[in-house]
Amino acid sequence: MTVVLVIDMQDGMWKNAPPEPGEQVERSELFDRIAAHREQRRKTGMDALAADIQPFVDEMRENGAKIVWVKMKSDEVMQYGDLYNLTPAPEDPVLWKDAQWVYPNNEAFFEALRDEAEANDQDLELKVCGVWALECVINSHVTLHRAGYNSRIIGDLIIDSSKPCQDSDRPDEYEAHALHHAAQATDTKNPAEWKNDILRNQRALFDRRSAEKPVFTPQTHAMEPL
Repeated sequence: MTVVLVIDMQDGMWKNAPPEPGEQVERSELFDRIAAHREQRRKTGMDALAADIQPFVDEMRENGAKIVWVKMKSDEVMQYGDLYNLTPAPEDPVLWKDAQWVYPNNEAFFEALRDEAEANDQDLELKVCGVWALECVINSHVTLHRAGYNSRIIGDLIIDSSKPCQDSDRPDEYEAHALHHAAQATDTKNPAEWKNDILRNQRALFDRRSAEKPVFTPQTHAMEPL
């Protein structure tokens, strides 16, 4: 059973955090330009990432995968909206988090996934993508890995928060740096898979399972294999 976790792809996620209470920030025209440029780069990166995530999750879902949208809760400092340039299906679950990881506080959800996979005699595979590469994506992957789940990062469906790739040519050197950190944190050689490989494997898996399902024939009221 394949489950795709899409992390924090929310409206407003690109915004700069305001200064901490009591923090003295010397504002200037240059400071404001740099801050605005940083926000624009993040927004442009999320535009490109959302354009690639949508067709990927739609085809994965059509081929039997489960899509889970992971959202960050707003707090007194940062306010986030709904999914940004992405359209979920009615059956897609939503998980909420208030830190840089999805597993802690959502243990029961993942245990239920594992039970479902075991009941269907399937292996559970978790694929993590979204924003930001060196923060919530990696921490979600690492905590899942350490909890014993088969988790991999979708290496060309993540972007870095400080230098986000502006188009589909991912991973750039910054996203690749995040993947290197993920490998070190989990002591694995290959923490990432690539979306085209995942799609190809999911199509083959879906076709194989479909061929194994019996079909009902009204003439005989019997179950006959395809």
